[in-house]
Amino acid sequence: MNSEFEIGPISVESGSMVCTEFPVIKKPDGHFLSIPMMIAHGVEDGPVVLAMGGCHGDEIEGPRAIITIAREIDPNRLKGTFLGIPFVNVPGLVQRASVQVCSRRENPIDFKDISPVFPGSPEGTITERVSDIICNTLLDVADYCLDLHSGGGMGGVISLAGFCDEPGDYGKKSFEMAWVFPIEVLWQVPGADCPLRDIAHKKNVPFFNGEAFDGEVEPYIVGLRNLLKHLSMVEGTMEGIPSKRRCVGPEVRISCRSAGLVIPHRKLGESVSRGDLLLTITDIYGNEVERIESPINGIVTGIRRTKESLVWPGDTVAFVAELIKEGRYFPKRGQVV
Repeated sequence: MNSEFEIGPISVESGSMVCTEFPVIKKPDGHFLSIPMMIAHGVEDGPVVLAMGGCHGDEIEGPRAIITIAREIDPNRLKGTFLGIPFVNVPGLVQRASVQVCSRRENPIDFKDISPVFPGSPEGTITERVSDIICNTLLDVADYCLDLHSGGGMGGVISLAGFCDEPGDYGKKSFEMAWVFPIEVLWQVPGADCPLRDIAHKKNVPFFNGEAFDGEVEPYIVGLRNLLKHLSMVEGTMEGIPSKRRCVGPEVRISCRSAGLVIPHRKLGESVSRGDLLLTITDIYGNEVERIESPINGIVTGIRRTKESLVWPGDTVAFVAELIKEGRYFPKRGQVV
């Protein structure tokens, strides 16, 4: 029989699912600003899977998948614990919903993006404190960690199943996490652009980083189900794993030097060669002010959409990643590439 699951001030009995909140800091009105949690704690021992979404307020795909999975789990048939954090950045979500700022990725209280803030600080701003709780409380009880993202309001991205390309058992477990998601393109997640990846690695918690195409929730839902089956937390057969896959290395982030309106010339997932035109930027009269070319051979993994066409100098306008023909774990034996 499994014992109670405890995390901070929260305690969950075996065979139950609770929706609760982890307090972070008191607001000026005296109420707590908290991290919402959906915890399914099984009746038998097993791993703890931490799944997080909504780090950016304009990314809804991860939260919808986490909510769906948490609500469909039967804790009386579960081995282990599913710890779902549907919305890490609740203020960003509220800001987006209330004033329709579709690119409100940051926390509107301290104007910080949590991704580069990890590991945060227990005495810092609200984003730094949330980051500290994730790194020094949640990761400390987790056996596996998933961080689910999408392009949000900033632009389109292709769906990516990201893993840590590290040697040994850790890297193998991380790769297997990515493998069970029904996403064609696997992605070697770089530590430089994802501090949480390196923190999870140091704590020996296998890490998955996902990117979802605009509005595509189902790959995350199926992938989470598959992972629970893969870890023998629930019974069932995995589904939807692609018969043909590609793998890309770390993305190259491409920024613009000029302000203006973006005209994309490439589609997501399209192969490009070094020097190929990706986008042009015009002024408000249609005069071309900048041509942006691919710096490498690879595929387009992200690009500004026409509806989000206004940019300022230094804004990210595209991502390109090199195709990996053969790596430490890719391709798997018998896999078509």
